[in-house]
Amino acid sequence: MSALEHYVHLRGEVLSALQQVAAHRDTISYSEFGRMVNPPLHHRNPMLYELLRDVCEEERRSGRPNLCALVVRKSDGIPGKGFFEGSAIQGVDMSDYVAYWQAQVEACWKYYAVGMPPVASVSEEYNP
Repeated sequence: MSALEHYVHLRGEVLSALQQVAAHRDTISYSEFGRMVNPPLHHRNPMLYELLRDVCEEERRSGRPNLCALVVRKSDGIPGKGFFEGSAIQGVDMSDYVAYWQAQVEACWKYYAVGMPPVASVSEEYNP
């Protein structure tokens, strides 16, 4: 498998995993999320964050909610600074970043809990 094919595969795994978390109306820590993709990625692996940015940018362009809102730090239960910085770069008002994040979580849950079919499959079933 070429590097590009590997990246495309992982990107599909990331999208599918995020959709599963949303369908279960849940959030997930970065470390748990990294273990959901196949092959697993350590939560400090820069590729995990690159994949999240790529997937969430595509979702934004497609008019869907920001699935990256569902991936949170264990320490405080909210996303890392990259989530908020990326949203600000896209022109989102971050004066009340917690309210923005909560609205994105609710939008993801609402959108994906109504039976949206997954875009890709993930090898490990999600069990909240």
